Amino acid sequence: MDATCFSCQHKNPPDQSFCGECGAPLALSSYVARQVDARLAESTRDKELVELESAVRVFDKAYGWAKIVGGIAATVIAILVAGLTYFSIDLRTMTKTAESNVENQRQAAEASIKDTATKIQSKSDSSLQAIQAAESKALISAYHAKKTANAQS
Repeated sequence: MDATCFSCQHKNPPDQSFCGECGAPLALSSYVARQVDARLAESTRDKELVELESAVRVFDKAYGWAKIVGGIAATVIAILVAGLTYFSIDLRTMTKTAESNVENQRQAAEASIKDTATKIQSKSDSSLQAIQAAESKALISAYHAKKTANAQS
């Protein structure tokens, strides 16, 4: 009875151990062992491929999350920098305005002080002139009174 090859279905003489067409072993146990080894190698290779693909997917997800978190962090930092810049500019503007107001108030106070000093000086001069005039009148009156008293005596 001819031995049929399990691999290529070629008819071989019964005394052969291997197929004359493809070289596969003609014994069923050898054929099954070879098929199991081939499937196992393919399965193992597929397992490594699946592990690699899984690792790539995990990395892609982690990278995606890192981009999202980085984007959020960059947005927050940009908002903070913009706010601090605005605050700094606003603070400078407020400082310049305050300095200008203080200078205007200083000038107004200085003008008011000079005006008040001028008024006081003017009143003081008027009062001094009035005192001097009163003294002059008193001296003249005293002189006339003395002269009149001397003339009567």
